[in-house]
Amino acid sequence: MIRLAPIGIMHAMQKHIVSIVVVVIGLTGAHSFEAIAFADLVQETFDPAGRAAAVLAGARKALGGEEKLRSVKTLQASGDFRRSMGEMQLEGELELLLETPDKLRRNEAIGVPGGATMVRTEVLNGADVWEESSQRGGMGGHMMTMMRGPGGREMTEEQMREMRRRTRRADLARHTLAWLLTTDAPITYAGVAEAPDGRADVLDVKPAEGPAMRLFIDQETRMPLMLTWQGPQMRMMVRRGPGGPPANADQMPRPSTDPAADEPPREVTFELRFDDYREVDGVLLPYRISRAVNGTVNEEWTVKTYKINAALKGNTFTR
Repeated sequence: MIRLAPIGIMHAMQKHIVSIVVVVIGLTGAHSFEAIAFADLVQETFDPAGRAAAVLAGARKALGGEEKLRSVKTLQASGDFRRSMGEMQLEGELELLLETPDKLRRNEAIGVPGGATMVRTEVLNGADVWEESSQRGGMGGHMMTMMRGPGGREMTEEQMREMRRRTRRADLARHTLAWLLTTDAPITYAGVAEAPDGRADVLDVKPAEGPAMRLFIDQETRMPLMLTWQGPQMRMMVRRGPGGPPANADQMPRPSTDPAADEPPREVTFELRFDDYREVDGVLLPYRISRAVNGTVNEEWTVKTYKINAALKGNTFTR
């Protein structure tokens, strides 16, 4: 697991700053920021919504312009990724397919101990959600996501389905915001993040459904650097046993031998970080994306290919 330590707090901010709230975030080599000092600004000195709109307009222009970004109806990204799960280091292939305004598909093929490859698909199709898992090779066993309610209680199938729907809608909102700077949520200007190598404008994004987010946009390049939000940390585990997993992940048996399964999920801070922007059909997109929990990177994705407005198969978002 990669661990990066903060190195200190930065300089004083502009004269209209009245209070400093320090937020220290460790970043990988994908970014020049190693520590961030965040400043709350005096609301009376400017219009937070208007300032946010101006920052967002500048960033959209830098990514390719309003016309280009609005023309993106489908986006497909695929590449290699690495993930830390406790002591395990997993590698595999990841593909995301989204179709505006309400469809998202995530395909993973992960190598697990024993020589097996776990193939998992998670889909949001409007109000519908579904997922499937299968196994190739190995000696049996399967991987599953454990989800628990308040106090560690097991959830009903209906509760799990609703949680999956909310989770995937939030995932879709984050990806369309990060890649295309598109959202229907209110946005306000929150302050400036400063580090030795540069500064970033910070925007607060508050969707009607899902957790509030903070978007960091580099003041020099106008590229999105990072997206942060808070939420419960889901548990994942690998179970070994005879045969492969059920074809439908909703029918997987819940494990009863893991002591941690009875503990409620922890509230943590998630971070998505973006780097290595390259042009794809007139739009700049990041080819390195990492995910961190409480400042510790646990997933790194190297995108090999993007496809914009490619014709998707008719059954991409249906079983």
